[in-house]
Amino acid sequence: MLLKKTAKITLIFLTFFLLYFFYYYLPSQNKGAIEVDKAEIQKIQTNDKTESKNTFTNTEYKNQSNNGQIFTTRAKESYIAQNSPDLIHLIEPYSFTTMKKDQSLIEISSKTGLFDKEKKITLYEKNVVIKNKNYLITANLARHFSERNMIIIDGNVVMKDLTFGLSHVLYCDTVEIDTITNNATAFMKSKKDKVIAKKYK
Repeated sequence: MLLKKTAKITLIFLTFFLLYFFYYYLPSQNKGAIEVDKAEIQKIQTNDKTESKNTFTNTEYKNQSNNGQIFTTRAKESYIAQNSPDLIHLIEPYSFTTMKKDQSLIEISSKTGLFDKEKKITLYEKNVVIKNKNYLITANLARHFSERNMIIIDGNVVMKDLTFGLSHVLYCDTVEIDTITNNATAFMKSKKDKVIAKKYK
């Protein structure tokens, strides 16, 4: 009788042990393996994203505004991701166009850029330089809006005005350039701040 009771207790204990082992202990140990598998999947997906782009070297793109002004952009390298075909990523872009008013050339260069074909907007970032016979501008960021015939320059803007045979250096938040009239307007975003100007002979 005692033997049967001991066997029942042992069997119950063994049953609880097996249930614990298979339904709690093993799943908790496999959790780490599942996380590793997810990490590998994400890595593979990242690689697919990296590979799913078309890369070109020494490229040239032409963007024409409504009034016929042609804005040419060249890049050392460019690529288009398959999931966003309207966006062209640019490495060391260089753009230029002829001003309608005085036929002078304006040039823009930077380290990186982005051309939105649908919106006709070109973005320039890092070491942005804008050149014209009337001015030399450096900044962090510039955007060319083809539909508006406008270049907007932002971020640590330094503008060297070369008109009237003198050099004026302006420090401001933003400069807007009209690519039709060649008018350049410098201003601060806050009305409390003023554009700092220095004059050199």
